[in-house]
Amino acid sequence: MFKKLNLTKSSSFKEEIELRESIEEKSAKLEKIEKRTKEEVAEAERRSSVLETKNLGAAIELIDILRTELKTRENFENEFIEIKRQLKKIEAFIDTLK
Repeated sequence: MFKKLNLTKSSSFKEEIELRESIEEKSAKLEKIEKRTKEEVAEAERRSSVLETKNLGAAIELIDILRTELKTRENFENEFIEIKRQLKKIEAFIDTLK
């Protein structure tokens, strides 16, 4: 890991050790940043997926509400048609009484 050091100059030896320690500290910090970045990206993707699922769920719920409303409206139309038929029968009956 370490290359051969020139031990004759103690100050340069000390500087090289400090430099290596500094490099190791910065490397450790970069690894932590990289790990945190990966975690944040994964969390952002998860949140995006949750949001998409919620949006799809809301869309499905709206479709279901509209379908129910349409069925109700069709039932009202059928009932209205039946009431019209009954009224015509009543009108015809009244006309026969005149």
